[in-house]
Amino acid sequence: MILDSAREFCRDKSPVSAVRAQLSTAAGYEQSVWDEMVALGWLGIALPEAFGGSQMGIGGVVPVIEAMGRGLLGTPLISSTVAAQLILRAATTEQAERLLPKIIEGTVATAALLETEDWGDSSIRCCVDEQGAMTGAKKFVVDGSVAELFVVSVMHRGLPALAVVDRAQLDKDSFAEHTLIDETKRAATINFAGVTVEPHNLLVGDVVAVALRDSQLIGALLIAAEAAG
Repeated sequence: MILDSAREFCRDKSPVSAVRAQLSTAAGYEQSVWDEMVALGWLGIALPEAFGGSQMGIGGVVPVIEAMGRGLLGTPLISSTVAAQLILRAATTEQAERLLPKIIEGTVATAALLETEDWGDSSIRCCVDEQGAMTGAKKFVVDGSVAELFVVSVMHRGLPALAVVDRAQLDKDSFAEHTLIDETKRAATINFAGVTVEPHNLLVGDVVAVALRDSQLIGALLIAAEAAG
């Protein structure tokens, strides 16, 4: 049922003419289409009911992404889904209750993980010190130019952690756009140096390493679904 609904939506909202029209835009997608996707509940498909989601698991997102791939519909759904899964897996209940409803309601989120041009490099050099000050930058942050919420992998007290950064904490000079082969996609290098992370926006503990591993598998699954479409 989800696949049928998603195929119909993408067929109506993403004809080739609309896809071509978005290639030269800064965002790469139509805001009104994104708003309709939010209204359909697609941002909450994989998230628990406790946070306002549908609790269908990540498998429930796959047919939507497949339909989007078939229609060449470029939106921040994959990046927001991966960011939400990172929060779901690594956050405390208080953090999840505060952050996940924002994503379900349409706040564009993304994961900032890569620090080199080697997609196999999982090392983390960005740091958050005892005062919450960040250092370092992330490359190829998907939908980085439009995201309002960034889930950033960092080192804190010698261990992997996740820093949740609001766009308002960054200035325009923090962003450097990439030119990608796939013109339906957007990505940027983002310099997080100088950002101060409040303790309630720092996700820590052994669960972070597991969440980072899971996010790579989830990202691979969703990109595969998009490619299959």
